[in-house]
Amino acid sequence: MLTNVICLQFSFLQLLMRRQFWLFCLLIMPLMSEASLQVAINELLEKAEQDVLADRLTTPVSNNAYDRYKAVLLLDQGNQRAALGLRSIAARYMDMARFSVKKRRFAKARNQLSQAVYVNGRTPQTQRLTQDIRKAEKQARLARVEASGPAPVIKKVDAEQKTFSLNPADLSQRNQSVKSHLASLGQRVQDTKEYVLIYARNDSEGRWIYQQMRKASTGYRLRGDIKRHKKPRVVLQEPLD
Repeated sequence: MLTNVICLQFSFLQLLMRRQFWLFCLLIMPLMSEASLQVAINELLEKAEQDVLADRLTTPVSNNAYDRYKAVLLLDQGNQRAALGLRSIAARYMDMARFSVKKRRFAKARNQLSQAVYVNGRTPQTQRLTQDIRKAEKQARLARVEASGPAPVIKKVDAEQKTFSLNPADLSQRNQSVKSHLASLGQRVQDTKEYVLIYARNDSEGRWIYQQMRKASTGYRLRGDIKRHKKPRVVLQEPLD
C-alpha cells in the first residue's frame, strides 16, 4: 500500500510539472488522501525554493520556481508560502532589471521587468521601475549627444567644383572638420540631385562618408557608388535622370 502511495505521488508530480495535469487533478485528487496531497505540496515548495536560490526562476520549462509555485496554488489556492514565492521571483527580476539599468543595458532591463510583471502582475513597484528605466534611458541618450560634440557648421561649397579631396587624418579621427565638409556636400546634392562617387580607403570609411552626407540631405536618398582608393575624395557627377 505504501509503495502504491509513493508511486502515485511521483506520477502526480511528474504530470504536474509537465503542465498536463488539469484533467489528472480533476480525476485523481479526490482519490488522494489529505496527507498524500500535503506531501506532494511540500515537495513542490521545497524544490521551488531551491530553484529560486539557483536562479531557475521561469526557465527551464517545467523545471523552475514559477511553475512549481503555480502548481501549488492550483492544489491549494490559499497557500501563503507559494504566493510569497511568486512575489520573491518578481522581486528578483526587478533587482536584475535595476542592475541592467546601471550597466545601461536597457533592452535587457525591460525584458526582466516584463518577467516580473508576468510572474506577479503590475504593482506600484513595477510601475515605478518602468519610469526609472525610461528616465535612465533618456539621460543616456542625452549623454551620448553631448559626448558627440556640437553639430557641424555647414558651409556652402563652390557650385562649379566637382571633386572634393578629403583629409585622411580628419577621416581617421572622424572629427568635426570633415563632418562639416561632408554635410555641406550632402546639402548640395540634395539640391542638385548629382550622382555621388565616394573614394575611400576601405569599405567602413566609405559607408561613414555616405552616412554623413545623407544626414545632411534630409528626405533625399543619395544616389551613387563607393570605390576603394588610397586618396579619399568625393566626386559629384551629373544627375542620372
